[in-house]
Amino acid sequence: MTKTIIESGMNFGPYPDDDCFELEKSAIYLRIQQGVMMAEFALIRHSPNKPSVIWLVEAKRSSPRPGDQVKFDNFIDEIRQKLTNALHMVIAARLNRHPEAAGDLPLGFNALNLQEEFKLVLVINGHQMAWLPPLQDALRAALSTLCKTFGLKPTSVAVINDQLAQSHGLI
Repeated sequence: MTKTIIESGMNFGPYPDDDCFELEKSAIYLRIQQGVMMAEFALIRHSPNKPSVIWLVEAKRSSPRPGDQVKFDNFIDEIRQKLTNALHMVIAARLNRHPEAAGDLPLGFNALNLQEEFKLVLVINGHQMAWLPPLQDALRAALSTLCKTFGLKPTSVAVINDQLAQSHGLI
């Protein structure tokens, strides 16, 4: 069976049910959501002859431009919180820290090796390529502490548009 996620005007997937964890619709999140921002979904990406990578994906229809510093900073902080919380929730669920984890986690996540790489991804629908680098730099800086404490590479943070998401097989 497969799963397609419709978010921010994009159709993500189809993905194998066992490899896609819809975070915002999970029983865990429904219980803890008060005051907790969350990314859309987590996805285990398999590649032949390479270790699997767990993608944590947040989708948006637009973003503020860096010129409006207050809106831009608030936007980056919101995305930082969502992706950080997503990483924490996936790991906490895999460690059975929530009573709903057994019923929530897809089979692929139940067997997940927590030593796999994680990729924190923001996908912005219809965004121009030239607008991506300032967002990429700001989000990478905002998530630098998380990357350091979890031993993630700086390249683990990505800001892409719908065209790049399609080339990566996300949509």
